[in-house]
Amino acid sequence: MEGLTNGSIVYKYLEKNKFVDLSLVITYPDNTHKPRFVTFPDNDNVIKTDSANKYIEKVKQINPDLIFVAGWSELLSHESSSYTK
Repeated sequence: MEGLTNGSIVYKYLEKNKFVDLSLVITYPDNTHKPRFVTFPDNDNVIKTDSANKYIEKVKQINPDLIFVAGWSELLSHESSSYTK
């Protein structure tokens, strides 16, 4: 998984928290050339894409309590944020 440093910090913190289930992580693809780009471990819950908004249905299926956006230059659509509890 690839991402930016601030996204990496949030991911590592939440991943270690036993009370947090990271059901879905959406991050930049491996071939992204952005400043502060770092490599994360690959996991089954990770989707690599240039647009998080392409996965609104996936977010809807998960029905998350919270959505964190860290290190992403694209804003999530209003529709995707309406699927949180």
